[in-house]
Amino acid sequence: THGSVRTDDLRPAIVRVRAAAGQLGGFAVAELGSAVDAALSRRPWGIVVDLRPLDEITPAGLAMLMRLAAAAGELDVGLILVCSAVVRSALADAGLTENFELSHDLDTALATLGVVVRRLPGTRR
Repeated sequence: THGSVRTDDLRPAIVRVRAAAGQLGGFAVAELGSAVDAALSRRPWGIVVDLRPLDEITPAGLAMLMRLAAAAGELDVGLILVCSAVVRSALADAGLTENFELSHDLDTALATLGVVVRRLPGTRR
């Protein structure tokens, strides 16, 4: 069964959008794109797009990621892709790697955004 895109806040002003499992093509491209667009409209400090559930990415998926990178750049929102080797090599094959901040996991992504990964006194999570 295919899940769907999930959005949650990792930290104040840091939004995570997690891709649905499977292939990033067709409907999944539109679904992920609109979820990230919705996150961008909130003007967060950063958006972490978690692509680890993907096992394939289509040219349409790559085009959508490029559009999101441009939109985030215009709004001055940090955009980081957390991705597996599959997505990383697809980006590399298309010559797009330098357009994105890529991370292997959420902690690295948060560190790239300059978030100190620690719990403040008095906050529960």
